[in-house]
Amino acid sequence: MASSNRSARHRAKLKAKLNRRKLRRHGLMKKKKAGGRMKVLGASKRASGLR
Repeated sequence: MASSNRSARHRAKLKAKLNRRKLRRHGLMKKKKAGGRMKVLGASKRASGLR
């Protein structure tokens, strides 16, 4: 069970990275500080619980 949980968390992290790259490409991520990251994490509540 623990391994599955870890994989899920890892997948969430990867997804966040992808989302961040997408936002940056479209120029929506002007704020490099907590702003952009918080926005991406806030988009999915599962990720928000992560960090």
